[in-house]
Amino acid sequence: MILSRQQPGKKRLIPLALLVLSLLAPPVDGLAQGRRGNTPSPEEIRKQYEKMQEKERSREARPYERDHSNIHGPLKEIIARLGNCTVRVFCDGQKKSLGTVLSKRGEVLTKASELKGKIECRLADGGTLPARVVGVSEPHDLALLQLEGNLIGELQPVRLSIDAPPSVGSFIATADSAGGVLAIGVVSVAPRGLKQRGILGISFSQREDSTKLGQVFPGTGAAKAGLKVGDEILEIDGKAVSSGREVAEILGKKLPGDKVHLKIRREAKELEIDAKMGSDIEPDRQNRLDRMNLLAGPLSQRRSNFPTVLQHDTYLFPNECGGPVVSLDGRVIGINIARGGRVESYALPATETFEIFLQLRAGNLGPSPDYLARLSVSEIDKKMASLSGKLETAEKTLQDSTRQIEKLKSEIDELRKARISREKAEKAMPTRRRL
Repeated sequence: MILSRQQPGKKRLIPLALLVLSLLAPPVDGLAQGRRGNTPSPEEIRKQYEKMQEKERSREARPYERDHSNIHGPLKEIIARLGNCTVRVFCDGQKKSLGTVLSKRGEVLTKASELKGKIECRLADGGTLPARVVGVSEPHDLALLQLEGNLIGELQPVRLSIDAPPSVGSFIATADSAGGVLAIGVVSVAPRGLKQRGILGISFSQREDSTKLGQVFPGTGAAKAGLKVGDEILEIDGKAVSSGREVAEILGKKLPGDKVHLKIRREAKELEIDAKMGSDIEPDRQNRLDRMNLLAGPLSQRRSNFPTVLQHDTYLFPNECGGPVVSLDGRVIGINIARGGRVESYALPATETFEIFLQLRAGNLGPSPDYLARLSVSEIDKKMASLSGKLETAEKTLQDSTRQIEKLKSEIDELRKARISREKAEKAMPTRRRL
């Protein structure tokens, strides 16, 4: 091994260079602080993130970076074969996500938790189509959109691969709404469940029939909401509770980031408090992780508690989730569903995604709140006829079961009477003495 000797002049320049860099570097929490140290509004934060995203996507990658044109070049042909399969989803005029076209009828899958307000989808040529939510799968954070308009014929659905996903270390690409390569990444972890329990940060007194708080843990959602030791929880999201067990049962179904509305009693006065569920990671450690993750940009609001995800290290922004993920041999292996960390993005595997799509299309997972209001008269009549047929079948089955139950009860009663009669007859018979 050959070691190079550092010159004395260069050695003296290192501390000076570090000092200059420290003065020029922006603060880590620059996005979390506005002018004069004031906390910026959500709208200001959104605009800052949009500028960051625009700058990042327009930046010319260096030759040694994976997003350089030398790497993208061969992949462009693979992505181009997919055609017009990706749309850009807007809500009230703001970019919210990407969408993956699943059928020629204009059915599109996208990230559900980002959908708020009037929904429109923009195609590669700039054309815009209105869309409505047909159904939502909460566990997968997937929503099925139905596009409407004459431009539906220009869409080309993807073919989700039924083969095993690429192995760890394989390169993958994310397609953008313009028919090109948005970003390239590497598969980091094989498909697995991604579970994280939501916690409020409270414990109760030793009495099981009490909802009085015995402890409020610092740094948790409970402490940030202003809950105090001695507060008595009366209601959670409008539902009355009378014991710590009931409170734990309701809160146990919440996810990190969910909001809960509490009605409490404090010193004979009733108050209403809104709190936000945290994660089951210790608050101090969670804060450190959040600060470290934010160095690389914003994260998805919903980024945990998925049944199965394929983890990769593609650099995505939250509003770039919902689009197809493609392997180097051109297979669509899944749909991006969340930006989870500095080097963590998650995709739903193709096989599971297709199953959810079929269930959403069939209406098995329940429609969105505005679904019925948007149906045409003919669609309503068709669904009513279908449900009426199912109801008739169910009623006939119930009647047959009722008759069968009555018949069985009658037979059991007859046997019970026969048993009693037999017991009486046997007792009345004289006992013969054996000689």
